Amino acid sequence: MTKVLGIFAARDGARVELALTVFVMLALGGAAIFVLQAAQQRGRALVVVPLMGVLADFLPALLGPTVFGESWPRGRFAALRLCALGAILLGMFLLARTASRLHAEGEPAD
Repeated sequence: MTKVLGIFAARDGARVELALTVFVMLALGGAAIFVLQAAQQRGRALVVVPLMGVLADFLPALLGPTVFGESWPRGRFAALRLCALGAILLGMFLLARTASRLHAEGEPAD
């Protein structure tokens, strides 16, 4: 959020855009809280909490360069970023797989 506010503060006459951006960010934050609460009520805590935490890190890492108009790094840094995104996805897969295995074995998962 600080990056977005800094970008708009650097431009002249960006008050309407700034207000709209803050409103959209607050609305999306409220929607995210609603989705998190619904997921926790309907899903198993062992699956929902880690997946929501992983998605909270994965989506900004994936979409940040697009949203802020940054270029994708080149060379070793591109490989590092791809490895990091792959590690996040692998961790998410392993968390879901472990939870489903525990559930299938009849062990209490929450």
